[in-house]
Amino acid sequence: MAIVMILLVVVIALRYVSIFYYCSELKKEIARARESYRGTATAQIADVEEERVDRSTTFYWPVFRFEAEGRTYQKTSAIFSDKKHTYQTGWYYEIRYDLNDPEKFMLADDGEVYDMAGRVSRSFVMAIVVGGGLALLVAALR
Repeated sequence: MAIVMILLVVVIALRYVSIFYYCSELKKEIARARESYRGTATAQIADVEEERVDRSTTFYWPVFRFEAEGRTYQKTSAIFSDKKHTYQTGWYYEIRYDLNDPEKFMLADDGEVYDMAGRVSRSFVMAIVVGGGLALLVAALR
């Protein structure tokens, strides 16, 4: 029984690690954009993709359409939200993009997204630590 409990904890932890990875990559991309993305444009949300990551968590990824350097781009953003109505089709946002590769872009006003990534990653780290600790404690007591 203890082995089953430990395996269950490992499976859950691996799933939560992927969520932590999404959040840490987003924070890195925001930092990169703040430092080097010099182009600006107005982008419209063309679609919102959703990804269910577990029973209680779904992430929403906006697909932005914008013009830069004489071309139209449409790409799923690196940003995401854990709240359904954060991004809606048709809404407009100011973005910054890499002048050498306009497919690399970020919201110009990225503070709220950065904070969300930190909040989500902290909550899942806490879930991994507390859940894993409790499962190991239960397994040890058996």
